[in-house]
Amino acid sequence: MLRLAPNTITTLINALTPYDLVSRTTADNDRRAVAMRLTESGERAVRDWQSTNAAILTSASATLSPALQRALGRAVPALDALARAIDNLPDATE
Repeated sequence: MLRLAPNTITTLINALTPYDLVSRTTADNDRRAVAMRLTESGERAVRDWQSTNAAILTSASATLSPALQRALGRAVPALDALARAIDNLPDATE
């Protein structure tokens, strides 16, 4: 979904594991594969990140003029459609 290279994902997981944000186990159906899951601490970190970003957007948008706030509100459906179109793009092959 994020279109990250496998080595980038490995680097991220290796950086998050010591902080108990993700757990890594052998996959149930394939011993060669690894299953990764957010830990409770990881889920809390994601929720905190989402809350912080929502607060930043709320604070920043409050500084905009009412006309700009309305323009942003009208743009939301187009931005949502754009995000969905990006998500539906086939994976790039290199």
